[in-house]
Amino acid sequence: MNAMRVHLFGRFRVESDQGELAGLEACKVQALLGYLLINRERPHSREALATLLWGNYTTAQSRKYLRQAIWQINSQMQDHSNGKQVIPIVAEQEWVHLNHDLDLWVDVLAFEEICCSARDTPSHQLSSDSVEALQTAARIYVGGFMEGCYEDWYIWERERLQNMYLGLLGKLLRCCEARQEYEAGLAYGQMVLSYDRAHERTHRQLMRLYYMAGNRTDALRQFQRCAAALHEELDVEPSQLTMRLYEQIRADRLDDLSPAPDEARNVGPSTLPEVLTHLKRLQSLIDGMQDELERDIDLVQAALGRTG
Repeated sequence: MNAMRVHLFGRFRVESDQGELAGLEACKVQALLGYLLINRERPHSREALATLLWGNYTTAQSRKYLRQAIWQINSQMQDHSNGKQVIPIVAEQEWVHLNHDLDLWVDVLAFEEICCSARDTPSHQLSSDSVEALQTAARIYVGGFMEGCYEDWYIWERERLQNMYLGLLGKLLRCCEARQEYEAGLAYGQMVLSYDRAHERTHRQLMRLYYMAGNRTDALRQFQRCAAALHEELDVEPSQLTMRLYEQIRADRLDDLSPAPDEARNVGPSTLPEVLTHLKRLQSLIDGMQDELERDIDLVQAALGRTG
């Protein structure tokens, strides 16, 4: 392993040939590096970064904390740069940007590159190499973006990347159907439902896969799971598309045995139930931020009580 490897999915960590780098445990340090990596195309003003990450402090304090975080990242990462002495973060008088000469592998960037490379290719036309690349991308996504941190900008990035991941799984699922690899397709569908149990489109795909694999009983059971999830999560009934598929399977026939077509390129919510699921997930993330803020307030109040 020559390049340092930065993992932003799941638990944040940076690895080199010597192992995992220490000294980058502070959430704000991780937030700064993560933000610069995700927004690597342009420089950022010191004021904007200081306000983004330390907006509750005075201007002088926030700029001081920014300087300290930059020093922390540069000192730790430069010590593990295989003697190249490349400064990771270039800090000018008023501007900060990531050094483009830095040899880094970043999981989020690798994931996005693979997803974009296959975006315009229909599932049934994917080459074996493309399918293998998409499977690699699915393995790269080991958890939400920078889990355990609740900076405001994390929420939108986390949602965007998760939607991209679910779209990737859906593409692999449809590819498996086209190749009649039903068992693998069922596994990808279950992975989608582990994130969103009321994802009706995926329930339909699983119903098709079960039936085409010769398992009508499990196809009908999948409909029952779909109906239960929609009722419990969103208090709605299955759509007409889902009901039509259910009736066809009950009658032991499918009007269309060709592979399900690819969905629109936008992998976000496309129906009202999916929009509601999306909003509920967002509410859960906001609740997590609120809990974190309340814990911080309690700690500060306790500290004030001790000093008083």
